[in-house]
Amino acid sequence: MPVSAARTAPLLMAQGGYSLGRVLPYLTAGFDLAQDAPVYGAGIDVALTRQLLGGLAYTKADDAERIEARLGWRF
Repeated sequence: MPVSAARTAPLLMAQGGYSLGRVLPYLTAGFDLAQDAPVYGAGIDVALTRQLLGGLAYTKADDAERIEARLGWRF
């Protein structure tokens, strides 16, 4: 999917991983309802500080691949 394309179809996704201290590797699996196709991927989240989280995720769908980087703040 091009970067400029808007995603309006719902995805059903599940995520499971194992905590290794400050690092959480995980796998994802799901289903794209619009394309009637499976979606899967993997990622890693890291606690950079007690409140700041960072992560990378890779997702593969029937017609597209996506890599995303994210930051989060725990309140």
